[in-house]
Amino acid sequence: MKLKHVAKVDFLQLLKAPKLEVFPEFVTNQNLFVHCSVLDPLYWSIVDIIDSILGKHGDTRLFSNERLNGLFE
Repeated sequence: MKLKHVAKVDFLQLLKAPKLEVFPEFVTNQNLFVHCSVLDPLYWSIVDIIDSILGKHGDTRLFSNERLNGLFE
């Protein structure tokens, strides 16, 4: 769920909205859990560049690190 799908106002205005309470109340009443994930496009762009360099560099000392990166993606 992205903010642009929930509201067309800025984040601080959204926090004041009474409708914002509906989803957390529903989750609580149903005994559900919510998993939040934040993606940082800059971080993943840098990781992609480094992975590309490691894959093409040919230095065998770097290959073990390249394989480890795949485990955490």
